Amino acid sequence: MSKILANEIANYGDNAPIDLKEGLNIPAGKPLQAAGSAGSSGQILSSTGTSISWITPFDGSYNSLTNRPTIPAAQINSDWNASSGVAVILNKPSVPPLPSVTTAAASGGGTLAYNSGNGQFTFAPADLSSASNWDTAYGWGDHSAAGYLTAEADTLGTVVGRGNTTGGDIRFGDAQKAYFGDSNDLEIYHGGSLDNHAYVTSTNGNLYLKSASNGAVHLVGYNKTNLIVQSTSVQLFYDTSLKLETAPGGVTITGDIALGSGNITTTGKLLYGNKYDNLGDLPGASTYHGMFAHVHGTGKGYFSHDNVTSIAVTVGADSVAGQATGVFYFNGVEKPGSFILRRGVAYTFDQSDSSNATYGGVHHPLMVSATLDGELNGGSHYMMGITYKLDGVVRTMAEYVSGFVAATTRTVEWTPVANAPDTLYYWCHFHTGQGNSFSIGNGSWVQLLDTNSSLTDLAGVDLSTPPATGQVLKFDGSNWVASNDLTGGGGGGLALTDLSATNASASGGGSLAYNSGTGAFTFTPPDLSSYLTTETDPVFTASDAAAVTAAGIANWNSAYSWGNHAAQGYLVGYGGVSNHTDVNITGVQNGQLLQYNGSNWVNITPSYLTSYTETDTLDSVLARGDNSARNLHVTEGGELRLGSTTSADYGQIWLSSNTMYVRNTLNTGAGGDIYYQSRAGHHFYSGGTAAGNNCLSLTGSGICTLKYLGSDRLTTTASGVTVGGSVTATSFVKSGGTSSQYLMADGSVTTGGGGGGGASVTISDTAPAASAGDLWWESDTGRLKIYYQDTDSSQWVDTSPPLRFDNIDDIVTANGFKFRTNPSSPPAGTLGELRQINGKPYFYDGTTWQEFIFANAAVTTIPAETDWDQVLIRSNFDNDVNDFKFSAIGNTQQINSITPSSLVASPSVFGTNSLRCNGNGVRYPHRSEYSFTGTWTIEFWIYFDSANISSGVNNGEQEIITKSQAGTTSGSWTFYTNSDAFGNRSWRFKYHDVATNQANSHIVENLAGVTWGPKYLNTWVHIALTRDSNGALHLYTNGTESSSTSGGSTFANDINNSSHDVYIGCGPSTTSNTFDGYIDDVRITKDVRYVSEGQHQTQVFTPPTSAHPISGSTTTFTPPPTSKAGEIALGASPTWTGTLGVTVTQQSSGNYRMSFTNPFANASDYYVIANHLDGSGPVDLVSVRSAGHVDFAVTQSGSNVDTGSISVQVIAH
Repeated sequence: MSKILANEIANYGDNAPIDLKEGLNIPAGKPLQAAGSAGSSGQILSSTGTSISWITPFDGSYNSLTNRPTIPAAQINSDWNASSGVAVILNKPSVPPLPSVTTAAASGGGTLAYNSGNGQFTFAPADLSSASNWDTAYGWGDHSAAGYLTAEADTLGTVVGRGNTTGGDIRFGDAQKAYFGDSNDLEIYHGGSLDNHAYVTSTNGNLYLKSASNGAVHLVGYNKTNLIVQSTSVQLFYDTSLKLETAPGGVTITGDIALGSGNITTTGKLLYGNKYDNLGDLPGASTYHGMFAHVHGTGKGYFSHDNVTSIAVTVGADSVAGQATGVFYFNGVEKPGSFILRRGVAYTFDQSDSSNATYGGVHHPLMVSATLDGELNGGSHYMMGITYKLDGVVRTMAEYVSGFVAATTRTVEWTPVANAPDTLYYWCHFHTGQGNSFSIGNGSWVQLLDTNSSLTDLAGVDLSTPPATGQVLKFDGSNWVASNDLTGGGGGGLALTDLSATNASASGGGSLAYNSGTGAFTFTPPDLSSYLTTETDPVFTASDAAAVTAAGIANWNSAYSWGNHAAQGYLVGYGGVSNHTDVNITGVQNGQLLQYNGSNWVNITPSYLTSYTETDTLDSVLARGDNSARNLHVTEGGELRLGSTTSADYGQIWLSSNTMYVRNTLNTGAGGDIYYQSRAGHHFYSGGTAAGNNCLSLTGSGICTLKYLGSDRLTTTASGVTVGGSVTATSFVKSGGTSSQYLMADGSVTTGGGGGGGASVTISDTAPAASAGDLWWESDTGRLKIYYQDTDSSQWVDTSPPLRFDNIDDIVTANGFKFRTNPSSPPAGTLGELRQINGKPYFYDGTTWQEFIFANAAVTTIPAETDWDQVLIRSNFDNDVNDFKFSAIGNTQQINSITPSSLVASPSVFGTNSLRCNGNGVRYPHRSEYSFTGTWTIEFWIYFDSANISSGVNNGEQEIITKSQAGTTSGSWTFYTNSDAFGNRSWRFKYHDVATNQANSHIVENLAGVTWGPKYLNTWVHIALTRDSNGALHLYTNGTESSSTSGGSTFANDINNSSHDVYIGCGPSTTSNTFDGYIDDVRITKDVRYVSEGQHQTQVFTPPTSAHPISGSTTTFTPPPTSKAGEIALGASPTWTGTLGVTVTQQSSGNYRMSFTNPFANASDYYVIANHLDGSGPVDLVSVRSAGHVDFAVTQSGSNVDTGSISVQVIAH
């Protein structure tokens, strides 16, 4: 049907029906007719294509259908609208749909609506109630000709209504305002003659200046000079947060002030309160270097210092002690004490300067120890967190020392670990006195000293020995220590009590006494009353005293009577020392002395001798005299040389390990012998007397005699030797005999079975009949035994019992226990012996070697790796982090003081444990087999936990497996995940091509965060990355090929290197890019294990359902059913982690009992092997077995231990 248009009504006034046709105007209220028919109620108009007619619409009833089909008899409960089930109508005819009609409103009013349910049209006419008014208005005449509009009456509103855009200006005069808002809420105007200012004023509410979403608001003064914002309170916001507000007292700032490289300058006071409650609340010193803060919890002030991490080490002159080998300088500072280091911070001590290898003609490798001068002073090396490198290659400490001189660059890299001691020492490997101390701390905040600080708070002051009254601080070469002053034991100068006088009586009587209180000496003369009064001694007569006469004495008396001699210029009083004419004292000080300068006595400050270097040689001393009644003592380590001083040909006498040596090193020309020569009949003794010591007697007749306690034991004769006493030896071989012949005690010769003194030697696998002293070689065990008889029994005793572990070096640690190493072929063992065989621990149960592992009673069978030769690295992380392929020891890495990586039981894919990485991982030192020149496959299981997404350890890039070193270097490569700021995550492979020296990176999978989470989060995912023979990379996740790169030149060049280590879960950097999650069952091979089908997102293989093999042969372990293995966590409530059937209790401090649910029959039916873990220093562990339990006593230096844990293996036999 053509559309029906309802327009404005043009004809009205009759009731005649109107035919419906194209473009017809329908008057209101008129009936519709089609083909002369008005139709009946319920009918609709329908077009046949050529005409329109009324029809009755289909009502949905089956009875209304024409040509109705026959309903099959078997059909019941038919439903016209059913589409399935027994009610569906079969062979249902198609019913044409009702016509579709679009209705529209007329422009002059009125609407036509269509009801699709019954097919009816409903027309609602327009409202024509005011139509008569239109006629009245029309009757007024032509409005335009009437001239009603005589002037412009448009307002601004009507003008803007017709168009609100103009290309011209809108101008306002001075003081004329532009208003906005219903109540003139906003005004914009220029004041003009009022104040010549421009104003934008809000009279109601706030005033907002707002830019576009990506724009800015600029308020700029004239020529970009002053900008004045004036108010009772000016506020600056960031987003919706208030950041700066003016206040009556100044400015209030909320948040931080970031100055960049600028300064805060003030002529007044800058008051701020950097108060923190605890030390742990202080911010990072590297971010706030130079900041001062107060910690309320300690009451102290602190200064942040991000200390230097690169230290240039040189060797130079010793300005204190003057030793010839010099001392270490750190960054130009001589032998600094308490050199500050921080735990978890990486430091590099660079010894590349030539002075380290040449100063004093010797070299000086830098070492670290817990004691000053380390091994040179009875201490040992400290190695925690220290790496030695020569020419950039990691070396052992021994290799660092041996290759020190030949290397160009020499560095010691050290990151102090979390439990590093507070004080350590640096020292030279070869010379004492070159080093000093390190001060190890946890942070980079340095405590400031105040009036409450003591001398012990100062670095370099050692008052571990408390000072005595009067002592002073003296520098001992390393620290300032308390010591006596040079001027007296009390330290206050020379005191009267410091003088010691011995009172003695004169031989003729009288005595001299000293008073230490006054310093006065008192002499008491002898009593001479009983002596002669006249002298007739001729000696006196010959002396000048005999010439004294009475007249002379009278003259002296006359002179005395002359009066005051001082008036005559005579000396009549002593006065002070300075009164003497030849004494010139100026500025006298305590402790000074008088010294004659050639004309006067002057006061000087003495320079006491505090050190002296002797320059005399032995030769110069002997030149002044070579006779002495004293001994010449050469200590152990020195030697006495006789002969040439310019060549290697001389004689030596020296002492070593309490043994005296005499040697002639002459190796050219005639001579070279050593002669022991004495007078005929004299002897050489080993001790004080011939009778009491062993000695050697050399007589003048050429006879040499060896003696024991004075008795001859062997004497040389012209024909041979004479033996005094018996001869004991392993065997006696007769001259001219065979190796199987033995000389018997009676001089006869026998073949085999003999032995000195009648003892016999038997070789067999069973014990022979024997008497005391017989020897038996047990052929099946390779042990030599001797038949020993004590006071009440006789038995065979092993002549070489197994060494204790503290006497052997070839040991290996596994599961917390130590074992001897052994070759691949197991030797015969002794009951209970422990050894390492083929890289695994075993114990000998008396019959066979049993593998020693932590396991339950189930049989464990591990299949063989068919392509074991292709394996490069294989780690399952069940018991350790080592590499099964090459028995390489994996080293757990510690980054930024975070706990090192560890093995955890949950979550894990296969076996007992997985590797937990949390800012750390495992390092496998480089070996030549770790080659990546051709094809390879890297595969592992990985688990991202929920904490991983928000972790700040990795900075978005998490290195999973890498072979590299710090910095981008040739041949390095890394397989890692990356996350961006939008939450997208990707797998990437980056490498540094050896051939092109270019770094490249390939994205092998990239997922949006909403897709990555469901795939990887909190679930184990198998990852495999292969490099095929064309150089293309293929990534497989859970066996599905996620993506691949193109081959050819894209990735065909060499990425192999010769020195980089392999890292799992982290990289060589100690600051970033480490993985946070779990890794399990790593296998790296040098072949392509999974072949691409060329289709992304296609399942290529089924991920492994069990752990990869760990050997080229099948491994089976069957532990005894009653064996137990596990770990006891010590403490008041100890716990047991291990096999079933065990309970643990604490009996008392340091004493624990491990009880068995099913006791043994006897205490001797099992072994117990236990080791204390997690302790600092040696811990003593003693176990006592009973049938139903084992008691452990744990002590250290005599004190009970209740910390750490005990690793326990109970082995039934």
